[in-house]
Amino acid sequence: EEQRFLIEPLSQDGDGDHAVSKYEDVNEETPRVCGVTNTSWDESEEGAPPRILKSRSHSSVYKEINTFVALTGFEVWTDSDKITVSPVAGETLDRFTQWRNSDLVKRQQHDNAHLIYTHNGALCGGLSTGIVQDHNSKAISVGATMAHEMGHNLGMSHDSSSCVCSDGTCIMTAALSYFIPQHFSSCSTSNYVDYLNNKNPECLLNMPKPKELIQPPVCGNGFVETGEECDCGTVKECTNQCCSATTCKLTEGSQCATGECCENCKIMSAAHVCRPKNDDCDLPESCTGKSAWCPEDVFAVNGIPCKNGKGYCYNGQCPQKEEQCIKMWGPTAVVARESCYNYNTRAEYFAYCKHNGSKYIGCQRRDVMCGKLFCENGNASPNYGRLVKFKECKATFYSDPENDYGQVDTGTKCGEGMVCNQNECVDLETAYKATNCSAKCKGHAVCDHRMECRCQPGWLPPDCETPAESDGLSKGSTTDIALKIASYSFSFEDHE
Repeated sequence: EEQRFLIEPLSQDGDGDHAVSKYEDVNEETPRVCGVTNTSWDESEEGAPPRILKSRSHSSVYKEINTFVALTGFEVWTDSDKITVSPVAGETLDRFTQWRNSDLVKRQQHDNAHLIYTHNGALCGGLSTGIVQDHNSKAISVGATMAHEMGHNLGMSHDSSSCVCSDGTCIMTAALSYFIPQHFSSCSTSNYVDYLNNKNPECLLNMPKPKELIQPPVCGNGFVETGEECDCGTVKECTNQCCSATTCKLTEGSQCATGECCENCKIMSAAHVCRPKNDDCDLPESCTGKSAWCPEDVFAVNGIPCKNGKGYCYNGQCPQKEEQCIKMWGPTAVVARESCYNYNTRAEYFAYCKHNGSKYIGCQRRDVMCGKLFCENGNASPNYGRLVKFKECKATFYSDPENDYGQVDTGTKCGEGMVCNQNECVDLETAYKATNCSAKCKGHAVCDHRMECRCQPGWLPPDCETPAESDGLSKGSTTDIALKIASYSFSFEDHE
């Protein structure tokens, strides 16, 4: 009698040991369309963590689009569900999103959370969530579904008939087939590139620290984890002479293998500028002489003029209504005439300054430029939220005021020497209290956005009076993409 078996890799790269088990028809267990059904899977708390780690097969498929998926936390709800789980996927997703924004983001740093349907193109924002039903006894199948839903978060749409991948069945197919997909299609790759270029999801550029990860370390996945000195990928992939691909240890005589402050396997001097100043609101960073990595990116003190006086620096950005309108409505959008902003006195869901729960509070006349963002021209529909329009004045509204991304950004200029702060137009000193910051910095030091003194390039702490020995080099920063899936929240309650 003919028998079939399922082979699953036990390591990230698939080159190591594999588990072999008797194949069971996944079609009997797997929902065939994107969404959830009103079915739950019971599992003990002790059995959940290993299964969660097995379902991380989704992280390996993202490797082919140069993105590392790091698991930095998961929860098992053992007493009761934190939200009401409904067979209507959209309702469950909305409830999970609200729980994530009111609870999870306050206690766990992460980019994206999944309740094992998802918001499209929503990474790095309040809608960076998804739900994936634990629909199959095979963890690799659940992992494929998670990769699919996470793809929506990254701007990928369902594949059409013109989309192709190496296996025939691609990850972003709208309905599951006999085979479990393991590769993204040409369309998905194109969607992802467009998402990175158009949405600029900055949270994907900050790599998580090894101590923040909870999955077991895997030598050869290209990411340095606990117990590893380096990780240059598999033996076939590794081209780094400073790192051993088989042990994930530095080669003999090497001080480092990667990092902005690593050159020819040696740590660069403290005089080396590893991250040049990017714009008016940025500060340059230098190597420490002790680490292969550039120090944390810090910015100019809040409140200094930027973009030729069009704005004031705020946490490294130069927020302006012009750019906010383009982000919301497309490249042809412009800021609406000032008369449009008078609507913000109305205390309605589409025009207001503040809210108390579900009650909307209108702006005072002096604060109307710090309430709802009004624009003209641009696309017919906004990139976020829903359209509301009064003649040429266009704005957006959201069902949840806690996550209204249609408000004017904090730090936006609302007058000469004035910025929006907590939806009020206030003077710079009231907003940032930064007047005396630079005065307290001694030697060759400047004040940063955290109101702390830091040495200028070429000078050493703590007094910033000792010059650093220069090596005459200057090296730009590198860019890696890391998606921190900080919390998988699993519910094992019976909802039938």
